[in-house]
Amino acid sequence: MAKTNIKMWMDKGTALLKDQAIPNPRFEAEVLLDGILHKGRAWLYAHGDALLSEAQEKQYQVWLQRRSLHEPFAVIVGYKEFMGITFKVTPDVLIPRPDTECVVESALALPLEKKAKVLDLCTGTGAIGIALGVLKPDWQITLSDISPQALKVAEGNAGLNHVKTRIVNSDLLDAFEKEDPFDLIISNPPYIPHGEILKLEPDVKDYEPWLALDGGETGFDFYNRLIPQAQSQLKKEGWLVLECGADQAEALIEKVERSGFESGTIIKDLSGKNRGITAKKQRI
Repeated sequence: MAKTNIKMWMDKGTALLKDQAIPNPRFEAEVLLDGILHKGRAWLYAHGDALLSEAQEKQYQVWLQRRSLHEPFAVIVGYKEFMGITFKVTPDVLIPRPDTECVVESALALPLEKKAKVLDLCTGTGAIGIALGVLKPDWQITLSDISPQALKVAEGNAGLNHVKTRIVNSDLLDAFEKEDPFDLIISNPPYIPHGEILKLEPDVKDYEPWLALDGGETGFDFYNRLIPQAQSQLKKEGWLVLECGADQAEALIEKVERSGFESGTIIKDLSGKNRGITAKKQRI
């Protein structure tokens, strides 16, 4: 009996994922298989007649079953690309998303000193801070999170990408009260209203940590604490950069201005939606 080759497995995987209403089932079937073979999707098509080993076949079947239950691809394969950088992912952290890249790019465009002191708050995988460290090697990067498990992931990702960072376990800025202030505080905090989480896609609500999603009743619990704290932990003319939901940006601008920041600017993502804000601390 002929064995099943790569093309047949991709076809089987596509059909299974399609039956379970997984978006882009062909693409997902391909990237799951490439997550095992590490050859690139183009290689899969060029070598469609190639056979998998028995161990590879079993692993692919397990991964297809997990994905059919809407477990995120990044958790299954254990990594995710962000800003062209590879990050390890576990169930303890929020999966880095392309939408956040515009927030990082906004931070990179700020007029900061060469050796700027930077804090990535609610760091999760460390994606934001580590990406900044890769692209600005002279910046002094601190990664902080309330979750010790998340910090272990972030620390591993810093090592993976050869970025020197400081790791601090903290509930927002509580652990930094006696420290010298930062040039930049950047954060993608939990901002989804509690009542909205159960309405999210199964990939998110069933598998990603609610600790990284739940922004309280209105979604502003963390912003309401963080913005006043940032006033005292930023240098004069230091910068605050926050990711937010599309419908939260204007209210965030009002909050930072009422807290003594200069006029904030809304960050737009590639689709033109509001994705975050930047705000500069006043000199006086």
